[in-house]
Amino acid sequence: MTRLTRRQFVVGGAGVLAAAGGIYELVDRFARAPTRQAVRRLPEQHVLPGLRVVTDNHVEVLVPPLHNAVLTGRLTVGESGKGVRSAQDELESALAGLEEGLDHSPAGLGVTVAWGLPYFRRYVPGPAARNLPVDLRATEAAGRQVQALIDAVRFPSDPADVRLEENDVVFFFRGDRLEHVDLGIEAVRGLGGLLEPTSVRRGFAGGGFGGGQSLPKRMALAAGVPGAQLIPETAELFLG
Repeated sequence: MTRLTRRQFVVGGAGVLAAAGGIYELVDRFARAPTRQAVRRLPEQHVLPGLRVVTDNHVEVLVPPLHNAVLTGRLTVGESGKGVRSAQDELESALAGLEEGLDHSPAGLGVTVAWGLPYFRRYVPGPAARNLPVDLRATEAAGRQVQALIDAVRFPSDPADVRLEENDVVFFFRGDRLEHVDLGIEAVRGLGGLLEPTSVRRGFAGGGFGGGQSLPKRMALAAGVPGAQLIPETAELFLG
């Protein structure tokens, strides 16, 4: 097993590793991309075909892609019809470029785009008021209309400095190869004239299905993390 120092584990090593994505670069050192079947593109953008299904404790489980990233952002274009249409064309071109170069699969790149309430309220308030889904059960219980999509709220346990986000859009990228996920991030960052990224949140998952040791446990053992031996053999994620 490759041995890492704690510093290498935390920052992904010095030099090349740190520049190439920190700890997420280590994922490709410890895990090979699984073999995936060839798939056809489905009309639903949130459905990622080609995921392997395994049975764990008599339950069918989907084996997720190794890498994922969530990029949030705010639109910087005006509300005029011409400006919005131009922005739509530019975004569509960027996404089409990703689709042409990479299959919509774990071996390529899964791309999902979701829009937030700030977008609907600012750019399409009329259609949004008529077409956003309504929570029928909550509406009946409250005696008033309750939308299925609601704003984030503060909870009593939240610290005073908690900030509630107001993003217009979120992009969700998934794939077995880190460089494919990075291509998606860079494509969105290239939309500087219409979008201001507000955050990029990366993650990875790798369970030891089929009797192998999971990726999180292998990384923790290699780094000498205290208690690493207590991590379940097939734990897909780090939880703390």
